[in-house]
Amino acid sequence: MAQREIQRQSTLQLLRKVLQIPENESELTEVFALIHELNSSRLILSNVSEETVTIEQTSWSNYYEFPSTQCLLCNSPLLKGGKNSLAGPQECWLLTASRLQVVTAQVKMCLNPHCLALHNFMDIYTGLFNVGNKLLVSLDLLFAIRNQIKLGEDPRVCADIVLKSVQEQTEKTLPSEELGQLQELLCNGYWAFECLTVRDYNDMICGICGVAPKIEMAQRNEENVLALKSVE
Repeated sequence: MAQREIQRQSTLQLLRKVLQIPENESELTEVFALIHELNSSRLILSNVSEETVTIEQTSWSNYYEFPSTQCLLCNSPLLKGGKNSLAGPQECWLLTASRLQVVTAQVKMCLNPHCLALHNFMDIYTGLFNVGNKLLVSLDLLFAIRNQIKLGEDPRVCADIVLKSVQEQTEKTLPSEELGQLQELLCNGYWAFECLTVRDYNDMICGICGVAPKIEMAQRNEENVLALKSVE
């Protein structure tokens, strides 16, 4: 149990260190352009002959892993395990505006017993946000959900709209149970995305008196917000 808690704390520390998502979409213009390019592209067959076929990867990959071989917290070596290992490859969903498919996400684990941080694929500049190695979702979809929530939409309704649109684009129809699991992952992933977004707190300062309010009051559906319990 002690080691599991050490691993949890180290992994959270690693996430906060590595994942810093800009709040403003304009800072991710190149990332959105890459997402659009990959969504529009396909696998290309080249150098086709009677004996060999060369495939050029011009679309989303089927395999994702953290590139380093050393821990970003303590510089210890990382373990890249095999199948059925905690630090092994895991099947997960890839979800973009035009893709819905199963891919592989490789986990690596720090070998330092005082760290044990799990290093997952987490490069947002590839256009993807990793939700617990169960879902890789493109950033443009998360920003779209945010914009709808700002208009007062229920997050679950927003996620449902996204999934319906993707199913239409990909001409895939998921069973209701699988669709429900994917919706839950997308909703949880959205809140994680917001938690890891770097805020500009200057936006919260009153332009007239210069005071930053401690509490922001707004009319919201109680199901749309996170609840803080046991707070005096």
